[in-house]
Amino acid sequence: MNTTPALSAAGLGMRYGSKHVLDGLDLEVRRGEILALLGANGAGKTTLLSILTGLRRPGAGQVRVFGQDPQETAARGLIGVMLQDCELPPSLRVGELIELFRRLYAQPLPMDEILRLAGLEGLQSRDVAKLSGGQKQRVKFALAVAGDPPLLFLDEPTVAMDAESRRRFLAALRERVARGCSIVLTTHHLEEVDAVADRIAVLHGGAILSCGSPAQIKASMGGKLLRFHSDAATEGGLRSIPGVTQVAQGDGHWCVQTSQPEDSLRALLGGIHDVRDISVRAFGLEEALSNLTAAAEQRVYQ
Repeated sequence: MNTTPALSAAGLGMRYGSKHVLDGLDLEVRRGEILALLGANGAGKTTLLSILTGLRRPGAGQVRVFGQDPQETAARGLIGVMLQDCELPPSLRVGELIELFRRLYAQPLPMDEILRLAGLEGLQSRDVAKLSGGQKQRVKFALAVAGDPPLLFLDEPTVAMDAESRRRFLAALRERVARGCSIVLTTHHLEEVDAVADRIAVLHGGAILSCGSPAQIKASMGGKLLRFHSDAATEGGLRSIPGVTQVAQGDGHWCVQTSQPEDSLRALLGGIHDVRDISVRAFGLEEALSNLTAAAEQRVYQ
């Protein structure tokens, strides 16, 4: 069994002037997994993707795609890329454009399979210029999978897609992975990440801040969220409750983060007379990511 990872990056560094965009970054993508690469705007995702796909050389460190330099011709045939900022030639028809890409590969996917995966059945004769935004995204995906690559890079792939198109797209990703494909995914739709990602790599400050499954990322925060209504509660009073780490108010309710949910709940119910409509739940992915990056920022400025 070949244990060489689909993608490995070690010690990646890149700077623009005095600014370190990437700073000693290490990353690995296993065979047959979906890795979601997440980070705030300016975290370095665009630079990192350009290096991982072989479009740019790193200032330091190295990248290997199935053990090869991604800038080598042989390695390029192993990669499919769907970038957020790219234009499709408007004068071609959908089928013509896909066939053009198929001919670049020795063993491309059959046209019918590409159209099915991308949800483009019946659109082969449509001019690219007449496609909707979501349809253009599906064409970009079709071009990325045309050569049946074992490694896919998908940058914000579901932008402009409607709910049904997004559902079909995520099903197509699972199908590709079931056939051994590895996928690097960037998206702002965290529900998609929660639904399909095997692991999440959180990029912050030019390095990987945290890496684990969605469940591990959420569980790493510990504690619970208490949500309730109260007219008598005050922010200062809530912050004095044992275990409480953050307090927020909005839409007529309070939201309290606590590392000691049982103690906080007892103190809350025992100390405030009008607490009602209370709920207790674990952290969601968005909240966990927000707390991870906030904690990292706080360490920087301490």
